[in-house]
Amino acid sequence: MTDITLNCLIVLKGDLMGISIIKVMQAITINSSSHVSALETAIQDRLGPPFNNIPLRICQIHPGSVVERPMDPQTPISSFFPEEAKADKHGSYLVENWDTKTLIDFLKSQNLKLDDDDLGILRK
Repeated sequence: MTDITLNCLIVLKGDLMGISIIKVMQAITINSSSHVSALETAIQDRLGPPFNNIPLRICQIHPGSVVERPMDPQTPISSFFPEEAKADKHGSYLVENWDTKTLIDFLKSQNLKLDDDDLGILRK
């Protein structure tokens, strides 16, 4: 299989509330034949201590939607993105090519207590 690049949005709630706003969007390149658990590990590694041991709920979200499709940790990533894996394309699927306004609207809908200063970082 081939590598796929996923744009991952970390939703700040519960034990993840202390994560720097700079780390909430991450592009992770991973082999599409890897299991979703490997994606979770890659995200945790980037978050670093003390967040690297917190279990994550990984979901697929399509642009323009707030519907979350849970991704089972034991399922290969290619099961969620079969065409992209075959085409050897880069894809952004946990948050897929959202423009800034759509991303900000999504974050506001999550009741994350982000103020204008926090959201201003995304507007730059």
